Amino acid sequence: MGYVLLELGELDASRRMVAGLLRDMPDDSPDLRAMAMNNLAYADALIGREDLLDEADQMSGSAYGNAPWVPAFVGTRGAVLVSAGQLDEGIELLETAMARQPDRRGKAADACWIAMARARQGNSEEAASYLSMARLLDPGCPVLERAQQVIERIGTG
Repeated sequence: MGYVLLELGELDASRRMVAGLLRDMPDDSPDLRAMAMNNLAYADALIGREDLLDEADQMSGSAYGNAPWVPAFVGTRGAVLVSAGQLDEGIELLETAMARQPDRRGKAADACWIAMARARQGNSEEAASYLSMARLLDPGCPVLERAQQVIERIGTG
């Protein structure tokens, strides 16, 4: 349910649900725990509040550390690093995630995060290219609007 809420854009509700799940989850479910940590970190990154960055960093680092071959974990870790201003490292992980991601929706989200990072680096042409790629991959990607706003704000800023 936490993932569904995340996909619907109900970020705070998703975050609360997944945080509660993690709090009550037994330690003998490492795969499920890693998935929940990843989803909490991604919700934190999408919410974008400074006070959630430490939690996002801890959760995404743990999930990624437990299963660095899972494209969603790689992409979330990259998104969190981009949110924290670690742009080069974040882009590297997001590019890896895009290459491994079998799902167009996941690829589109990764492309959006790369677009935001490139915009923050001052590379508006590459940012626009990644945003266009994301639109082609998944016109309904829930990160598209945010990426567009970041690019516009930095471009006019």
